[in-house]
Amino acid sequence: MSMKKTNNKGFSLVEVMVVIAIIAVLGGVFINGFYLISSKQVDQCAKKMQMALENARSTSMGKSNVDLKFYYSGGKIYVDKKLNNDASKVTKTEVGDDGLTVKYSYATIGGASTEKNLSTNPLSGVEFDRASGALKPLSGTSNYLTKITVTNGRKTVTVNIERLTGRVTID
Repeated sequence: MSMKKTNNKGFSLVEVMVVIAIIAVLGGVFINGFYLISSKQVDQCAKKMQMALENARSTSMGKSNVDLKFYYSGGKIYVDKKLNNDASKVTKTEVGDDGLTVKYSYATIGGASTEKNLSTNPLSGVEFDRASGALKPLSGTSNYLTKITVTNGRKTVTVNIERLTGRVTID
């Protein structure tokens, strides 16, 4: 004689464990995807800054003087490229979005490095020498830009600028 279970309203322990395992896997996939998306913004911002610096160096070694200014406006990060000190020849490019923190460092030759936050201290007067492509001191100072750091709190990317050659690299 077989016994039939008439009160079958609950879940077994195995069923509960399977559901928890599925939720854990889906949660892990979601968190990993979110991290990849948010870190991509850091990479893109740093790459756009590198391209702006390299473009300014190339243009300066051609026939035009270029002055770069990096700044925050309306929660976004921009770079202005001014040709030949002519205010009517300014190109504004968005390089980053909200949620990113940008800091830059500068130093005198052989001196200590100073770091500033771009959101409170715009970076202006970034120029390159026409003859050699070397980085010039920031306008009106004896300080040279050494690096720009972009972070979102989880990932950090550094744009390095070599003073003597003007070479721009990303770490």
